Amino acid sequence: MNMKRLSAFALCGTLALSSLGLAGCGDSASSSSSEASESEASSSSSSQTAAEKVIGANEAQARQTQFDDIALGSSYQTVADQLGGEGRQVGESSQEGKTTYDWSLSGAESCTVAFVDDAAVSKTRAGSLSTSAGVADEKAFNTLHQGMTYDQVSSAFGGDGLLMQESKMDDVESRTYVWTGQDPATNATVTFVGGVAQTLDMSALQ
Repeated sequence: MNMKRLSAFALCGTLALSSLGLAGCGDSASSSSSEASESEASSSSSSQTAAEKVIGANEAQARQTQFDDIALGSSYQTVADQLGGEGRQVGESSQEGKTTYDWSLSGAESCTVAFVDDAAVSKTRAGSLSTSAGVADEKAFNTLHQGMTYDQVSSAFGGDGLLMQESKMDDVESRTYVWTGQDPATNATVTFVGGVAQTLDMSALQ
């Protein structure tokens, strides 16, 4: 009789341990599943952030290309067609016969084009910048001087800058380019007149 009771107790104990073991396995599986879900969510979030950055960079580059493609000498209608609609008149000079229009490229970016006798004589871009191919830094900037060509300045910065302004008056051409630094708040601005650097400025370069 005692042996039967001991056997019964042993059986109950075995079942109890088995139950606890199964419960423990369930908790472990649940925990692993939760961690996997969190990891997947984090990975998905990182992928979305990277994708958003790529899309943002592509859109910024598209707007820069849109501005670059405006050719001086173009008619108002040609520019309006390129920029997707009518511009907003923001200036007029009867003495010079110049009329200036503004187009929005995005919420924070715009370009202004001036016309004389229905031919574009200047264009200026304003607002946020995309990233230039060349990288502005103080060491490179300190090697620059007036009289350098665009190619020489680009070589110093390791790549092209972003065209921000272009004009042609009385056969004198002027172009202003910006080279961005690793920090978006830093940049170098160089204006070329007649093909050579005339003014050089830097902003918060490191």
